Amino acid sequence: MENKFKECVLNYNSFTGFKMLGTEFFKCSLKDCDFSNSIANSCSFQSSDLNGSNFNDADLSKSDLRCAQNDLTNPLFTQLKSAKFSNSEVLSLLSLLGI
Repeated sequence: MENKFKECVLNYNSFTGFKMLGTEFFKCSLKDCDFSNSIANSCSFQSSDLNGSNFNDADLSKSDLRCAQNDLTNPLFTQLKSAKFSNSEVLSLLSLLGI
């Protein structure tokens, strides 16, 4: 079952350990949310504000993070295989790796 959220305010929620395959968050506010240990394969966070959200030990494989704002997903603690990013987000990921 796919869930779709459009222009929703979902701040301060805990998605810890949730299985959210294919969930779409479009233009949502997801500030200070906890996605740790979640399985979020093929999710979309397009144009959503992720300020302060935690993705440690989450699986974001094949997820779409293009145009996501304030995303500081640490590639050392998050599975990002085949995830999609905008150029600016790629530069942020590289800076977290010290590159």
